[in-house]
Amino acid sequence: MVAFDSDVLMIKALMAGTIDTFEGSPISPMIATSKGGDLKIIGCSWPKLTYSFFAHPAIGSLGDLRGKTIGISAPGALPELVARAMLGRIAIEPREVTFVEAGSDVERGARRRGPADRCGGFDPSDFAARPELGLKTLARANDILPSFLRACIVTRGDVWRKRPDDLVRLLAATMNGYDHALTHPPTRSRWRAGSPSSPPTTRRRSPTSRR
Repeated sequence: MVAFDSDVLMIKALMAGTIDTFEGSPISPMIATSKGGDLKIIGCSWPKLTYSFFAHPAIGSLGDLRGKTIGISAPGALPELVARAMLGRIAIEPREVTFVEAGSDVERGARRRGPADRCGGFDPSDFAARPELGLKTLARANDILPSFLRACIVTRGDVWRKRPDDLVRLLAATMNGYDHALTHPPTRSRWRAGSPSSPPTTRRRSPTSRR
């Protein structure tokens, strides 16, 4: 299993053959496929967005963001795409704001007093134990974009054609993993509490590496 900082890096690694699958936003694969990329979405594990959007107290609502600066993880990654879609629902064009690359979720939150007026694309669980950041919730992505898929498992066309049994096993293992998490609340609590055995929350992961 290989860790990446954004969906953009994962899609590049997948298309280069460095990895065979990844679990992340379906948007970048759709864009790549529309431009001739041979990619397949084989299943989606998160049917809803988990993001919320945070800002310092002086900003009252999404409508106040016209002319402001928004922190994202990386250009073209899911936080930017979600931010653009949410702003579009209130008739704010991308050219009316400035997106700045600010790293991971927690890093964006810590920099809220710096160049970013608003931090886009946060997972609320990353800030459950960080009241010192002084952030407030502006909007929840799932409320504004209820049909937006959060994460899907993506592979290349050659893997889909040559190794279908491996992909079936991957999907089965992923389903079993989510089932275990949902039926074992103490496990979820340890993850949220940031125990030493917790999986990292600021990096996306590729479920399989290249063989």
